[in-house]
Amino acid sequence: MMAILQRAYSDEQKLKRQEGILLAVERLFRERRYEKVTMLDIAEKSGVSKGTLYVYFRTKESLFLSYATRKIDRFFDLLLMNLNTFHEPAGVAGVVEALGQSYAESKDMVRLLPLLHHVLESKAGFDNALSFRQGLIPLLERAGVEIERHLVFLDQGAGKRLLLTIHSLSLGLQQLADLSPDLQKMKQHPGMDIYTFEFEDSFLNTVDLLLAGMEVRAGSRNLKVNTQKKHHQ
Repeated sequence: MMAILQRAYSDEQKLKRQEGILLAVERLFRERRYEKVTMLDIAEKSGVSKGTLYVYFRTKESLFLSYATRKIDRFFDLLLMNLNTFHEPAGVAGVVEALGQSYAESKDMVRLLPLLHHVLESKAGFDNALSFRQGLIPLLERAGVEIERHLVFLDQGAGKRLLLTIHSLSLGLQQLADLSPDLQKMKQHPGMDIYTFEFEDSFLNTVDLLLAGMEVRAGSRNLKVNTQKKHHQ
């Protein structure tokens, strides 16, 4: 067991203490499932008393929501970096590739996805949930503009909404892929392999189909508009 650290007083000490707590969460979450991580585990891992831990985070959900925020920020940094490697519009294939690289380097975030809305946000308290969603808006807007640069068939402003749609796909597929130990055992029974999902392959294939369909639909719409214009000339 780690020695209990004394109370932090300065802003710098408090930030350092909070950083230590979030690092402890990261280490524990990589070792076990969310429901197996307790506040006592986190306190011991970070070297603070359980009472001190509750000074920084009133609930386990608010603590994990802060951890999720950090991982989501990192994901958007990766996505922008991967998209920016293409100097010209990369099209569907390039965007899918950039998304694949970003998700592959964000495995901690991906594991958090099934918990994000129905567990963490709903139980972290209204103010924490509101702050979390408000913080997502500039990330979505920045990445949305870059997505629109590469997917020229998108209307202006549609990129951020598309990213939310992609997020919803990742949520559903990760819930199917991240099975509890009991549900993992079910896969051994005959005929149950239909419920086996590899997240990354299933996710990227689905996004590829979605974007390709959107591109075809946009092309058909533009063709129809141009045909109508010619007809009225």
